[in-house]
Amino acid sequence: MLEHAAGQKRYWADVLRIATVVSVAIYLVPEGAHFFEMFNKSRMSSVDYMTMQRAYDGWAFFGIAIVIAVGCTLGHAIAMWDIPVARWLSLGALGLLIGTQVIFWCFIYPMNALTRNWTEMPANLGLVRQQWEYAHAVSAALTLLALVLVLCAVLSGVRGNDQASRKV
Repeated sequence: MLEHAAGQKRYWADVLRIATVVSVAIYLVPEGAHFFEMFNKSRMSSVDYMTMQRAYDGWAFFGIAIVIAVGCTLGHAIAMWDIPVARWLSLGALGLLIGTQVIFWCFIYPMNALTRNWTEMPANLGLVRQQWEYAHAVSAALTLLALVLVLCAVLSGVRGNDQASRKV
């Protein structure tokens, strides 16, 4: 009976590990897309840039990805509370993911609102473009670093659990 309970606990820990890594990786997809598109878009005329921005219609659904990534990362930190390295790596990743939201709400969303989701060209489009693009680039870097920390946290957690089970 105890073996079954221990097996169930390991199973759910593995599910949480996988969900955490996958959710952060999925959140990196739109962030990475913004980053890699930035270089081509920087050469576009104002009219072409405004047209291109319409390609992001519907991307608000990626808000679900950040909620899941934050939830899974927090859940992993809590699950790994007894393994300090895994806990702190998970909390670091969580901090970075929250940082991406600070960037979004302080620097990206205001530009979306100013342009009415890129349907109206503002007089200072050059500055608006620059803020929007660079904010996304920084957010992509933070998300990539969060993914690296989550992977390290998962590996540390597995190793910590292996060491704990050998002591018993």
